[in-house]
Amino acid sequence: RFEWLLRYDGTPYLPGITEQIHNNVIPVVNIYEQYFYTGDKTILSEMFELMQDCVRFVVEFALRKNPETGRTYMREIQGCDEYDTRKINDLLTTAVTRKAILIITQCAEIIGRKPESFIFNAATALSGILTGLKKDGIYMGRDGVALGSWAHLMTYIHYPEPEVFGRVQKLVLDTCRTEHGVHVGAAGKSMTATCPWMEGLFAWSSALNKSRDAMKYLKMMTRFTNYYGGLCEVLYVYGESSRDWFVAAHGVFIAALADMIVRRDGDKITIFPCGTEGFPEKISFSNFRLPGEIL
Repeated sequence: RFEWLLRYDGTPYLPGITEQIHNNVIPVVNIYEQYFYTGDKTILSEMFELMQDCVRFVVEFALRKNPETGRTYMREIQGCDEYDTRKINDLLTTAVTRKAILIITQCAEIIGRKPESFIFNAATALSGILTGLKKDGIYMGRDGVALGSWAHLMTYIHYPEPEVFGRVQKLVLDTCRTEHGVHVGAAGKSMTATCPWMEGLFAWSSALNKSRDAMKYLKMMTRFTNYYGGLCEVLYVYGESSRDWFVAAHGVFIAALADMIVRRDGDKITIFPCGTEGFPEKISFSNFRLPGEIL
């Protein structure tokens, strides 16, 4: 398994979080992104078995079948709330694993390979779970719970739906808004003033769902950079940060900004898809890489 946070010696930083497994499918997304932007099929061939093994781990670890109903479900695991293991059908884990399976089937066609049978079985099961998590057209965080969290933003990053995103955004803000900004939702500590990383997720999901709120949240996440430009994960109400430099916050900033500048959707390339408000009057960029080996 892949731990989401390690010490310098490679051991788990938070060994108590043993049921949080959504990061185990992230390598699948990363490998595909490398191909998506460079056209390098070699990496798909070399990593195809690893990609399947990443999904296999989640399937064997978490998918279960109710012997009475025959219904497949995601057993109790930790999702975006790191302090609760009672989640059945956690949205974040279900959504990213389903996305990984879609990627694997697409990669198999590209390199002429055949996925193992468990991939197809899991795809059907996970699609059913996601369908069951939709209420009034938007996904819920888990069975029977309507509280918003960063799991919703990640889901609508992987599966954009601009027509419902406004309601998704409201659901998340109802749970995550503070007087200082936004925090991570149910997992947020009471002393959290704001979470720049979370504000970055708002910016990125807004950009991918064609919302003009993207720039507002991108500006919010840069309010508390330290003296060398570091973005922290969490800023506490007493003014200290959880980490001086949080790689996920920097990564989501770059991803959001890139998708706000130019986007490719199929054969269409759009400059400033979320509008130009907030950008300088004069702006230039070069060597900007887009999917499909476009530079």
